[in-house]
Amino acid sequence: MSKKHVSFLVVMLFAPLFNGECALAQKVGGLVPITDLGTPTEISKPRLARIGGQLIFSDCPEELTDTTGLPGAMYRDELTGQFRVFLHHQNVTSADISVGLAITNNTRETEILFGRGHGFGINIYPDVAGQTALAEFLSSNSNITLLAILAPGQSYWDTHTIPVGDTGSGILQYVAVTIGGAAEASSLPTSLFENLNAMAQGQDGNPDAQLTLPLGFGLGRAMVTTLAYSGSRPVNSLSLAILPSDGNTRGTFPHYDRAGSFNISASNGIQELFVETSPPGQPYSDDMPGEYELGTDAVDGGIQVYDDGNYGVVYNFQINFLREVSHELPMALMMQPAGGSGHYVMKTDGQLAESPYVDYNSAWWFDELQLRQPSTIVYLATSLTGGSDGPQVLLFDPRFTGN
Repeated sequence: MSKKHVSFLVVMLFAPLFNGECALAQKVGGLVPITDLGTPTEISKPRLARIGGQLIFSDCPEELTDTTGLPGAMYRDELTGQFRVFLHHQNVTSADISVGLAITNNTRETEILFGRGHGFGINIYPDVAGQTALAEFLSSNSNITLLAILAPGQSYWDTHTIPVGDTGSGILQYVAVTIGGAAEASSLPTSLFENLNAMAQGQDGNPDAQLTLPLGFGLGRAMVTTLAYSGSRPVNSLSLAILPSDGNTRGTFPHYDRAGSFNISASNGIQELFVETSPPGQPYSDDMPGEYELGTDAVDGGIQVYDDGNYGVVYNFQINFLREVSHELPMALMMQPAGGSGHYVMKTDGQLAESPYVDYNSAWWFDELQLRQPSTIVYLATSLTGGSDGPQVLLFDPRFTGN
């Protein structure tokens, strides 16, 4: 999926249909031709903290065909405590298939599995599937749900039917907790739920609220398998052979989120920040300090890999808008997919916005602020949607009003 050859083909075939959206009036939620904007000034890159639990990235093989050899596993690794799974796979077989994951308690203790955000999109257009998944995830990851109580060896399955020709794109987050000592699964303490919910609900102001557990509970371990099959569900996910690589990325990464802060001065005109450029050492890399980290491909010899585009990584920005003039001032918030295209998602102070189709010729005007105070803090969360490519260039313009 890296910088997405398949969605690019779809875009080219249907460009006349999608590009009609460029005719939208210049208003919040619509598209603005880049030629209508001035030359931006790049802000000083913020240093990003790598936060949260581990991330599994499963995009290999991206295309599941009749010769792939289903049922099969795309990736498998053991994770602890909080973790997130990003998967993106296309059904190009001749029949509907099921795609998803299985989480297996491979310890000797009973474990409790909680969900903390669930997004899954299914669409003929890979980037629309990715947009649906991210929007659903960002709408649900401030809530904790009890999914299963797993005895040793038991598995929790989360699979979805993918019709022929469609793409399944998912962002799924979990918390595994062990039960030990005097604690009993039948009487989970209120304090456990209170702590988990407080951690999740602190997403905007404190996206890395720490997980602390009551006495008798500990961080669980789980074997996570991303998989695909046709017909009946396999009996044992751990018995499925790993499918051969198609050259796309799969791996386990130490942290699933990034957090950072920066200032935007209204007196500096239009300003930009590049998010999700290529990893260090690759062409077009312009990454922020701390943005990328090496992961390990647990099924292909333990090689080190980068998640090119940081798919599945949510960026949590705290932005301080500074208004140096005495009167109220509007501030347009836009995003341009430099060199790319797709459907995107932004979450501004808890409010979701989903883009129309946008390519590098346009900027998506996703929000507008009224700067009424000398300093206004805004929390912005975003991630590169499956099937889309970038980087996403965040644009901040105090002059543009759409007139």
